[in-house]
Amino acid sequence: RNAFPEHSIRTEEAGVIEGADPRYCWIIDPVDGTVNFSRGIPFWGISIALHFEGKPLVAVVNLPRLGELFTAMKDGGAFMNGKAIHVSDEADPVHAIVSNGDFNVGNPEKINPQNSRNFAREAEVFERVKCFGSAVVEGCFTACGRIDCFVMTMSYPWDIAAIALIVEEAGGKSTHIDGSPMQFVDGEQVVFSNGILHETLVDCVK
Repeated sequence: RNAFPEHSIRTEEAGVIEGADPRYCWIIDPVDGTVNFSRGIPFWGISIALHFEGKPLVAVVNLPRLGELFTAMKDGGAFMNGKAIHVSDEADPVHAIVSNGDFNVGNPEKINPQNSRNFAREAEVFERVKCFGSAVVEGCFTACGRIDCFVMTMSYPWDIAAIALIVEEAGGKSTHIDGSPMQFVDGEQVVFSNGILHETLVDCVK
């Protein structure tokens, strides 16, 4: 707020804090993967992104328990602890790893049945299906090539504002679940991949 007094801010806890220049919006999640954090599971992170006119411009994700800081700037590449990163070059889904968003007691009628279908379909196509329980961890793992794809059944802007840019600047692809551009709206279904497997992933879960 001190550095950019005219910018808007959106956080999971505080909602939208309007600024004089709404073209710029900082989207912040102080802890993504709260359940993991609360139980001592090290897969959680802090996500900060700056969007300009609804599109990602700058992104930072800190994974404190892993000692990893992921950064990206539009057309400037993606980095982990200052070193350039790139998505995997895996082209065969039989050898690919996909992570899927976890089941959620807060919205079982929609999320859980769809996740069940996703897991079943993904298991028929990909080598392994995993669930880390934190969107920013799964997005960063996709960006640095540890996994090849990530599906999130229901997202909010603070979940994906930073990782969408980090994945794309690492050479991957991030879209709506049907392959169209992300809208960064509440409840959006999204997919991330190394780009090579993106069409396969969309066909699998759309």
